[in-house]
Amino acid sequence: MLGVKQFYSVRTGRVLAGLTVWMIVLTVTQAAYAIPVFSRKYRTSCITCHAGFPKLNSTGEAFRRNGYQFPRDDDILVKDEPIPLGNDRYKDMWPNSLWPNDIPNLPPIAMRARMGFNQYLGNRAASEQSTDFQYPNDVSLLSGGTLGKDISWYGSIVLAGAGSHGAGGGHGGGEERSLSPDLERFFVQFSNLFAWSDEEDDNGMRTGNRWLTLPRHAMNLRVGQFEPQVIAPWRSIHRQIGTTPYLVNVATMGGNGFMFEPAQRGIEINGIIRQNNSYVIGLVNGNGAESAWDNNSQKDFYFRVARKWWGFPMDGVIGQAEPVNPDTGGDDPPGEDEMAPSGLDFWREIQFETGVFGYLGRNQASVTVADNVDLLRSDGVTTYTLLGTRSVIRPDRFERLGFDARMQYQDFDLFGAWTYGWNKDPISDEDPDTIAPDEMSTWFVEADYYFKPWLIGYSRYEELNFQNDERQAEAGVKRAVVGASAYIRTNVRLVSEFVIDAQGNNTTGDTVNFLLDFAY
Repeated sequence: MLGVKQFYSVRTGRVLAGLTVWMIVLTVTQAAYAIPVFSRKYRTSCITCHAGFPKLNSTGEAFRRNGYQFPRDDDILVKDEPIPLGNDRYKDMWPNSLWPNDIPNLPPIAMRARMGFNQYLGNRAASEQSTDFQYPNDVSLLSGGTLGKDISWYGSIVLAGAGSHGAGGGHGGGEERSLSPDLERFFVQFSNLFAWSDEEDDNGMRTGNRWLTLPRHAMNLRVGQFEPQVIAPWRSIHRQIGTTPYLVNVATMGGNGFMFEPAQRGIEINGIIRQNNSYVIGLVNGNGAESAWDNNSQKDFYFRVARKWWGFPMDGVIGQAEPVNPDTGGDDPPGEDEMAPSGLDFWREIQFETGVFGYLGRNQASVTVADNVDLLRSDGVTTYTLLGTRSVIRPDRFERLGFDARMQYQDFDLFGAWTYGWNKDPISDEDPDTIAPDEMSTWFVEADYYFKPWLIGYSRYEELNFQNDERQAEAGVKRAVVGASAYIRTNVRLVSEFVIDAQGNNTTGDTVNFLLDFAY
């Protein structure tokens, strides 16, 4: 056992070694000077939608909710002239003709790559690794766009990596990286269903559905493999500033492997009511995206309702960037406009949002336990023990309920969430033959601060607690995550992060992580 002084001396030495290695990495790595899909489509900077990628600002969040379209004047703001698939006059002939459409001119493909180095700061056995070069951590192809007005898609394929843009599953440990491709997400969204058309005819009239007409943004339909929008989107594994996933996203109980992220397969309806109220309801398989079929006949149901009490409207209509003439400030004819710049304060806002959510599901809980068999020789004296295992699989019904909140004031962004979980039969490794329900709770609070537009500091504290005392001792987590994200280019960032085990049971471990993340 190391003394406290000696332990911190070893820790300091390892941190310095890690920093030295990272400085070497910076000297041999070239920066990327290009922009991803939507920047190319609209000829605008990443900061139009990002408060430092991958974190979205309010404009980007409204753009994402609206099916990767700007809420107003999207057809004017597009600079990559699409290829028409039919004449607009065919609309007047429908249903006796095909509805016209268009496809992108440029291939809607982007790349994201992450390279990192991890240093474990605690004591480990000789057979366990304490350092890890992750070159690469993952490499992904991203694609997204619209199939004409109000029909959009998004997809991502991890060519090599852990299969997710987070740091791994479980309680924060890394996953084994693979060189085989993995479909991370792919979905199609039908936006603004049953809404009035925003196109006026010569008489100033607009068309609407004969039987049902809703305001724009009130109903969107998403189908495919996606992240359920249960907990607030600003803590998503795909849009977080840091590298360590949130416990509320990846916490599991017993032999039931359910977690909120990564992706699920299913269908979701979402929308915005009166600009500042949102809802989400969905049905998904619930057992992730690894299996070709659901492992039970019951689909999982989830919901979320939220309200933005003040700040930029959820639908993005008020304060949306307008096409202006860069010389006069006046309107230009369509096709010759430039999107108004986001300005130097692209990340700043004063806002407050709260939400409540729930998830009701079924899954097959499964554990593999030791099953030794004792054999007695015929002489009745000598006993041999055969080492073996057996699998225990039982259906498990579970619930997740919780709330979240976010408050931002200029450079300071504070947010958090709390989740309660109940499982009817999660199966325990300690006694797999006993059917017993269990409960857990997990919560976090995080503060992000913009020291400069290119330097974001963040700190997070989170806990995972179980009602079962044995599981609590083995799997409960209390940890702090402190780091900074520095943008050496608009689309290139460098992350330095410390993970501190506040519980001392080594379920998460003290580590220092470095990450180079860029999108092209």
